[in-house]
Amino acid sequence: MNKTPQERKGVKHSNILQGAAAERVRRLTKEGFWVGAGQAGAVIGGLVGVPILTRVVSPDVYGELNLLQGVVTLGQATLCLPLMQAAMRLYAEAQGKGAFGTFRGAVVREVRKSVLLLLVLTIVSLGVWSILTSPRVLEFMPGIIGLLIGASWISYRNSLYSAARQRRQAALLQAMSAWARPLVAAALAICLAPRTSVVLLGQAMGLLLVARVLLWRSPLGCTDNGEAPCTRHREWRNDLWRFAFPLLPMALVNWGLNLSGRYVVGGFWGMSEVSIFAAASSLASMPILAAGSACVLFFGPIVYEAVVSNDRSKERKALLAYLAAVVSLSVSAVAGYWMLSKPVCAFLLPSFYKGAGNLMVWIASGYCFLIVAYVPNLVLYSRSRTKLSAFCLGGALLLNVTLNFTLIPSMGALGGAIATFGTFALYLLLTSVSGLLVLAKSCRRFEQC
Repeated sequence: MNKTPQERKGVKHSNILQGAAAERVRRLTKEGFWVGAGQAGAVIGGLVGVPILTRVVSPDVYGELNLLQGVVTLGQATLCLPLMQAAMRLYAEAQGKGAFGTFRGAVVREVRKSVLLLLVLTIVSLGVWSILTSPRVLEFMPGIIGLLIGASWISYRNSLYSAARQRRQAALLQAMSAWARPLVAAALAICLAPRTSVVLLGQAMGLLLVARVLLWRSPLGCTDNGEAPCTRHREWRNDLWRFAFPLLPMALVNWGLNLSGRYVVGGFWGMSEVSIFAAASSLASMPILAAGSACVLFFGPIVYEAVVSNDRSKERKALLAYLAAVVSLSVSAVAGYWMLSKPVCAFLLPSFYKGAGNLMVWIASGYCFLIVAYVPNLVLYSRSRTKLSAFCLGGALLLNVTLNFTLIPSMGALGGAIATFGTFALYLLLTSVSGLLVLAKSCRRFEQC
């Protein structure tokens, strides 16, 4: 039976829609594979690194190493990571305006300024610290500076790859840096001496080696639409810092939530207890945070694009899928750690660290609350409600400080693990309420329009 021209046109349109849907599924499947592969490679590298380093160095050195790494993380998180968050948030807008070249140039300039400021502050701080305490502190300077430079470069590249949905490049970068950092550090400690300064320098060399190997010409390959570069640089710089400035104190608070307990444990119980707490935290948190980061990297750009294009249906579907993914992961993780934490700890770590198995269930449960809280937090970030997100972090930090100084003096590392659980439970509650309120207000505005 012959079809009318209108029927043939309808069939053609239907085939086009089906082909577009199939292509979208293939693209999302490919992206999901590379996100999962990158995070899996990073987790395996981190899990391999913990038992290697705990066998190469003494518990006191491992504890001191973790405290110094926390200082590096503090500096990077305070001055560099807020810019990375801003870059991910504004990437879709820059693409839509055809101004990616000037946008990327503005990001590079601001990151360089932040890293230079961070290096100056680090050198001055270490100099003052060495005068007030011991000249031995200066031994740590090369390793700390190298770690700051390497970690900042990798964060910058990874943020742009993720925002551009270049999943393969991001996966290689994450996996290689996670493996190179502990392996080069352990090799250098074995060849020279198992001292803290040597291990720090080895970790820095591992990151810088990855940076050198992967110093490709950018594959993002987008150009501008011919607007004046100087004007656009200033505009993007202002946009970046308008989004990033509220995140600066948030980064400090976030560091306090994740790492401050180690310093309280060290102050009351010494480096050996810190080493047990750090080993338990690493084994318990790395797989969960990697899974949470994979979900953020996969769903984050989709949600940002939906918000920029005002596509409420796409945003709702992405958020629901994101929530289902992290809840499923969290339930599976808690069950797994409850059954296997002690055997895994006994298999991976030296006998000195056998007490770490008792801490892992508490810590893992707390970090499961954290990755679920990423979902409402993404709602706040996508709508630039960073002040509300800072309020949630501040409330959680207040509880964290209270629990740390209440529980750790009498319970040691176990008190720090319980404080982690309680802190992230409260954070999930605060972010969930805030995210729902923001979504409800946004939906009312959309209906009015």
